[in-house]
Amino acid sequence: MNLSSGALRTTDLGFFGPDSPTWRVWSSPTSIIGFQRSVVLEHFDANLTAAVADSAGI
Repeated sequence: MNLSSGALRTTDLGFFGPDSPTWRVWSSPTSIIGFQRSVVLEHFDANLTAAVADSAGI
């Protein structure tokens, strides 16, 4: 097999490259707002809030 016949890829973009839908969703400015909103809504769950408070000392 001759490796010099084609160009080798120099960068590894992983599973989700720049053309993937995942890249487009997380690069949107509204995704930051949605993430912040979901974190605020998690505080309404008393059990989750207690678990986070308990794990802070670990």
